[in-house]
Amino acid sequence: MKSLLLILAFLLLTVAVVFGQDKKSRKEAKKEKQRQEYMETKMLLDSGAFSFTATWATTQKGRRINLIGNSNQLTLEDTLTSAYLPYFGVVQMYDMSGEGGINFEGTAQDLKIEHNDKKMRSMVSFEVKSSTGNEVYQCQFTINSNSSAALSVRSSARNQISYDGTIAALPDEKKK
Repeated sequence: MKSLLLILAFLLLTVAVVFGQDKKSRKEAKKEKQRQEYMETKMLLDSGAFSFTATWATTQKGRRINLIGNSNQLTLEDTLTSAYLPYFGVVQMYDMSGEGGINFEGTAQDLKIEHNDKKMRSMVSFEVKSSTGNEVYQCQFTINSNSSAALSVRSSARNQISYDGTIAALPDEKKK
Protein backbone atom coordinates (compact mmCIF):
# COMPACT_ATOMS: atom_id res chain seq x y z
CA MET A 1 0.00 0.00 0.00
CA LYS A 2 2.85 2.35 0.87
CA SER A 3 4.53 1.70 -2.47
CA LEU A 4 1.29 2.48 -4.32
CA LEU A 5 0.98 5.74 -2.36
CA LEU A 6 4.63 6.59 -3.12
CA ILE A 7 4.13 5.95 -6.85
CA LEU A 8 0.98 8.07 -6.89
CA ALA A 9 2.76 10.96 -5.09
CA PHE A 10 5.69 10.71 -7.53
CA LEU A 11 3.33 10.84 -10.54
CA LEU A 12 1.48 13.87 -9.15
CA LEU A 13 4.77 15.66 -8.47
CA THR A 14 6.01 14.90 -12.00
CA VAL A 15 2.79 16.22 -13.56
CA ALA A 16 2.98 19.41 -11.45
CA VAL A 17 6.59 20.05 -12.54
CA VAL A 18 5.74 19.48 -16.22
CA PHE A 19 2.76 21.87 -16.11
CA GLY A 20 4.81 24.44 -14.17
CA GLN A 21 7.46 24.42 -16.91
CA ASP A 22 4.76 24.78 -19.56
CA LYS A 23 3.39 27.85 -17.77
CA LYS A 24 6.87 29.40 -17.75
CA SER A 25 7.33 28.78 -21.46
CA ARG A 26 3.93 30.34 -22.18
CA LYS A 27 4.93 33.44 -20.19
CA GLU A 28 8.22 33.65 -22.08
CA ALA A 29 6.43 33.23 -25.43
CA LYS A 30 3.98 35.99 -24.51
CA LYS A 31 6.83 38.29 -23.46
CA GLU A 32 8.70 37.56 -26.71
CA LYS A 33 5.57 38.28 -28.77
CA GLN A 34 5.13 41.59 -26.92
CA ARG A 35 8.80 42.45 -27.54
CA GLN A 36 8.38 41.69 -31.26
CA GLU A 37 5.23 43.86 -31.49
CA TYR A 38 7.09 46.69 -29.75
CA MET A 39 9.99 46.49 -32.22
CA GLU A 40 7.54 46.61 -35.16
CA THR A 41 5.74 49.60 -33.63
CA LYS A 42 9.08 51.31 -32.96
CA MET A 43 10.15 50.82 -36.60
CA LEU A 44 6.79 52.20 -37.80
CA LEU A 45 7.20 55.33 -35.66
CA ASP A 46 10.83 55.82 -36.70
CA SER A 47 9.76 55.65 -40.35
CA GLY A 48 7.75 58.81 -39.67
CA ALA A 49 4.75 57.69 -41.72
CA PHE A 50 1.71 56.38 -39.86
CA SER A 51 -1.97 57.02 -39.33
CA PHE A 52 -4.05 57.05 -36.16
CA THR A 53 -7.69 56.00 -36.16
CA ALA A 54 -9.68 56.74 -33.02
CA THR A 55 -12.26 54.35 -31.59
CA TRP A 56 -13.11 56.34 -28.43
CA ALA A 57 -13.07 60.00 -27.41
CA THR A 58 -12.92 61.15 -23.80
CA THR A 59 -13.81 64.72 -22.91
CA GLN A 60 -12.13 66.67 -20.15
CA LYS A 61 -15.14 65.99 -17.91
CA GLY A 62 -14.81 62.22 -18.41
CA ARG A 63 -17.59 61.59 -20.93
CA ARG A 64 -16.63 58.70 -23.27
CA ILE A 65 -17.96 58.62 -26.83
CA ASN A 66 -17.71 55.63 -29.15
CA LEU A 67 -16.30 56.73 -32.53
CA ILE A 68 -16.60 53.45 -34.42
CA GLY A 69 -18.38 54.23 -37.67
CA ASN A 70 -17.44 57.94 -37.59
CA SER A 71 -14.81 59.14 -40.01
CA ASN A 72 -11.78 60.27 -38.04
CA GLN A 73 -8.09 60.02 -38.73
CA LEU A 74 -4.79 61.71 -38.06
CA THR A 75 -1.88 61.06 -40.42
CA LEU A 76 1.77 61.95 -40.00
CA GLU A 77 4.21 61.62 -42.87
CA ASP A 78 7.68 62.99 -42.14
CA THR A 79 6.69 66.40 -40.75
CA LEU A 80 3.47 66.81 -42.74
CA THR A 81 0.36 66.09 -40.74
CA SER A 82 -3.37 66.22 -41.34
CA ALA A 83 -6.36 65.36 -39.20
CA TYR A 84 -10.08 65.33 -38.96
CA LEU A 85 -11.19 64.37 -35.47
CA PRO A 86 -14.64 65.05 -34.00
CA TYR A 87 -14.67 67.35 -30.98
CA PHE A 88 -16.98 66.98 -27.99
CA GLY A 89 -16.32 69.61 -25.38
CA VAL A 90 -16.30 73.26 -24.44
CA VAL A 91 -15.04 75.79 -26.98
CA GLN A 92 -13.46 78.87 -25.39
CA MET A 93 -13.26 80.98 -28.57
CA TYR A 94 -15.43 80.01 -31.54
CA ASP A 95 -13.67 80.37 -34.89
CA MET A 96 -16.67 80.83 -37.24
CA SER A 97 -15.14 78.60 -39.93
CA GLY A 98 -17.89 76.05 -39.49
CA GLU A 99 -15.50 73.09 -39.41
CA GLY A 100 -16.64 71.97 -35.97
CA GLY A 101 -14.08 69.27 -35.22
CA ILE A 102 -10.34 69.32 -34.83
CA ASN A 103 -9.09 69.93 -38.36
CA PHE A 104 -5.58 70.69 -39.46
CA GLU A 105 -3.27 70.16 -42.37
CA GLY A 106 0.28 71.44 -42.21
CA THR A 107 3.76 71.01 -40.86
CA ALA A 108 4.27 69.50 -37.43
CA GLN A 109 6.41 71.83 -35.31
CA ASP A 110 8.67 70.53 -32.51
CA LEU A 111 8.14 66.90 -33.57
CA LYS A 112 9.59 64.54 -30.94
CA ILE A 113 9.60 60.75 -31.00
CA GLU A 114 10.82 59.08 -27.81
CA HIS A 115 11.00 55.37 -26.98
CA ASN A 116 11.05 53.77 -23.53
CA ASP A 117 12.46 50.30 -24.21
CA LYS A 118 12.09 49.22 -20.59
CA LYS A 119 8.32 49.88 -20.52
CA MET A 120 7.91 49.07 -24.26
CA ARG A 121 6.10 52.35 -24.81
CA SER A 122 6.68 55.27 -27.19
CA MET A 123 5.73 58.95 -27.09
CA VAL A 124 5.18 61.22 -30.09
CA SER A 125 4.45 64.92 -29.65
CA PHE A 126 4.13 67.93 -31.93
CA GLU A 127 2.33 71.23 -32.43
CA VAL A 128 0.37 72.27 -35.52
CA LYS A 129 -1.87 75.16 -36.54
CA SER A 130 -5.50 74.62 -37.51
CA SER A 131 -6.60 74.73 -41.14
CA THR A 132 -7.85 78.29 -40.60
CA GLY A 133 -4.74 79.34 -38.68
CA ASN A 134 -6.74 80.56 -35.66
CA GLU A 135 -5.82 77.72 -33.29
CA VAL A 136 -2.66 75.91 -32.26
CA TYR A 137 -3.02 72.24 -31.35
CA GLN A 138 -0.58 70.39 -29.09
CA CYS A 139 -0.81 66.68 -29.89
CA GLN A 140 0.74 63.98 -27.73
CA PHE A 141 0.59 60.25 -28.45
CA THR A 142 1.32 57.47 -25.98
CA ILE A 143 1.77 54.29 -28.01
CA ASN A 144 1.92 50.81 -26.49
CA SER A 145 3.73 47.78 -27.85
CA ASN A 146 0.62 46.40 -29.58
CA SER A 147 0.01 49.59 -31.66
CA SER A 148 -2.78 50.79 -29.40
CA ALA A 149 -2.46 54.51 -28.83
CA ALA A 150 -3.85 57.34 -26.76
CA LEU A 151 -3.87 60.81 -28.31
CA SER A 152 -4.26 63.91 -26.16
CA VAL A 153 -5.07 67.17 -27.97
CA ARG A 154 -4.76 70.54 -26.26
CA SER A 155 -5.87 73.67 -28.05
CA SER A 156 -5.49 77.38 -27.64
CA ALA A 157 -9.27 77.78 -27.99
CA ARG A 158 -10.83 74.57 -26.63
CA ASN A 159 -10.73 72.26 -23.66
CA GLN A 160 -8.47 69.22 -23.84
CA ILE A 161 -9.82 66.00 -25.38
CA SER A 162 -8.31 62.51 -25.53
CA TYR A 163 -8.75 59.79 -28.12
CA ASP A 164 -8.06 56.05 -27.86
CA GLY A 165 -7.37 54.04 -30.99
CA THR A 166 -4.69 52.34 -33.03
CA ILE A 167 -1.84 53.35 -35.27
CA ALA A 168 -1.01 51.69 -38.57
CA ALA A 169 1.28 52.17 -41.53
CA LEU A 170 0.01 54.50 -44.22
CA PRO A 171 -1.57 52.76 -47.21
CA ASP A 172 0.70 52.64 -50.27
CA GLU A 173 -1.40 55.15 -52.23
CA LYS A 174 -1.01 57.68 -49.37
CA LYS A 175 2.79 57.42 -49.31
CA LYS A 176 4.59 59.84 -51.54
